Amino acid sequence: MSFPLLKQSIKANISLWGIVTVIMNVILAQLLLMDGMSQLVPTMYYGMLCLMMCALYIVIATNNLLAGQVDRGSMAYILSTPIKRSKVVITQLIYLAGSLFVTFSLLTINFLLCNQTLSAQASFATDTIVYMNLGALLVALALSSICFMTSGIFNLSKYSIGSGGMIVVAFLLLALIGSFSNYGVTGLDVFKDLTIVSLYNIGDIIADKGQWVAQLSILGIIAIIGYSVGGIWFTKKDLPL
Repeated sequence: MSFPLLKQSIKANISLWGIVTVIMNVILAQLLLMDGMSQLVPTMYYGMLCLMMCALYIVIATNNLLAGQVDRGSMAYILSTPIKRSKVVITQLIYLAGSLFVTFSLLTINFLLCNQTLSAQASFATDTIVYMNLGALLVALALSSICFMTSGIFNLSKYSIGSGGMIVVAFLLLALIGSFSNYGVTGLDVFKDLTIVSLYNIGDIIADKGQWVAQLSILGIIAIIGYSVGGIWFTKKDLPL
């Protein structure tokens, strides 16, 4: 890992990360503390709002880590120092995964603190809160791995964002359309089968069914594959340096 590069990545993305993370926490706290709104948090917030806001950070940040720097020419400066491409990939992965982990850790703490103020009927079990945030984190990691893969494959930001961002947006839109089947709209279940977001089964987590463990494991596997493909591709491809 390169600490100077990690510091550079933090500095370049800290504003976007901070704004998105603060907004995510503020909205979560408002929903939890408003009368009658806490029970909508699993479906409305973790089912869609949380992932959409996080997707904005993911698409922009992942592009900045690899393709954006190649596009701007700053990658040539980085690689002119005694640092291998593999170390660049590892450093950027540590930043990306670490920033998402911190975001959802803060959400978990926020949720737990707000949960203490809720009545017994409106509150959530501690393990449910932890598992919901763990699931959302794994969805974010899986989506970010797709964008990281395209960022490693392409040298231009327009292709990196255009492909990775389009896939992420498509998955979220399909999940949104499929979610209407939960409210009695028929014929929309098929859309759930077309997006990896459906592997994050909040209903199973709340009902304490074991199926969600295997589903979240698949999200972890997707993340590993995406990160690996993007990293290996970046280390092997020709760069316009």
